[in-house]
Amino acid sequence: SSKVRSHQRIKREKGEFIGAYAPYGYCKDPENKNCLVIDEYAADIVKEIFAWKIEGFSLNAIAKKLNRRHEQSPKEYKLSNGINFNSGFQGSSTPKWSSVQIKRILTNEVYIGNMVQGKHKKISYKSEKTIWMPKSQWIVVENTHEAIIEREMFETVQRMMQERTRIG
Repeated sequence: SSKVRSHQRIKREKGEFIGAYAPYGYCKDPENKNCLVIDEYAADIVKEIFAWKIEGFSLNAIAKKLNRRHEQSPKEYKLSNGINFNSGFQGSSTPKWSSVQIKRILTNEVYIGNMVQGKHKKISYKSEKTIWMPKSQWIVVENTHEAIIEREMFETVQRMMQERTRIG
């Protein structure tokens, strides 16, 4: 267990992706599973989400907009691409976009090309319990993959979310 943990830590510090599922907007590189490549369909939706937030839309308004357009939620998209995805959450039979998903996308540095890992850790391989790590202990490696969002746009959205400005 300790050897596995140390090997995973080394991979994280190198900026290699070690997660089971790539974040929405990306997919694992078929030639190197530790690298992320842009998934054009989902990346376009991520760009729209950021643009709508800059226009001043609330998280809920963005989710409603995507649901009205019948865009596949991240879970639906993974399932439609043949990825056997189980989040552990019991949802409706037809997953929809929610403000929580929008917030996760808008606050995730992966979209500016940074690999952020080590947000939580398991207490033991024998236990299912995880503890969330303080942000100061996260492993962040910059410029590990192609960005979907420009850094300036990302930082603008972060400021807006702290100010809680919204329309619609």
